Amino acid sequence: PPVVTPSTGYGDLAEQLLASGLRAAPVADAKGTLVGIVSRTDLIREFPKLGAVGAAGVETIQSPAALTVRETDRCATLFAQIRAIEDHPLPVVDRRGRLVGAVGIADLGRVLWRPVTSGKKDARAGRSIYDVEIGSLMHSPAVTVERGATATEAARLMQREKVSSVFVVEEGGRSAS
Repeated sequence: PPVVTPSTGYGDLAEQLLASGLRAAPVADAKGTLVGIVSRTDLIREFPKLGAVGAAGVETIQSPAALTVRETDRCATLFAQIRAIEDHPLPVVDRRGRLVGAVGIADLGRVLWRPVTSGKKDARAGRSIYDVEIGSLMHSPAVTVERGATATEAARLMQREKVSSVFVVEEGGRSAS
């Protein structure tokens, strides 16, 4: 894992965490002695204090919502998109395209790793885990900010809701790309 020092800047820390894919890094002093651990959550908590960066609109830092899933899609769809949900939850939309929830790797894990009593079937419905509807395991409602919100507002919401990402929506709940 990356090792950071107490004097590592926020930008460098964010870059190292993103490059490594880790959620936290050890903090070591000049002698290599462990003095703490810093996480993405710590970074998000401090983000509002960064001044001009925090005042920027979320549009300047958002990723496009190129990939969405429907609440009626099956888990097989998530398996096909496994690399995408490792990075962040996917937005779940209803048949009208409105954001209704979010589904991530932990949600999929609950389906895969729960105790099974009848072979590789979904014990509740007697069907394969690949056939479980996404709507039955997604988090709802999705944590959102409206287009025009500041990055500071988004960071505070993420901290309050204990999530690692939020979805940017237009007025009325439609995903903003």
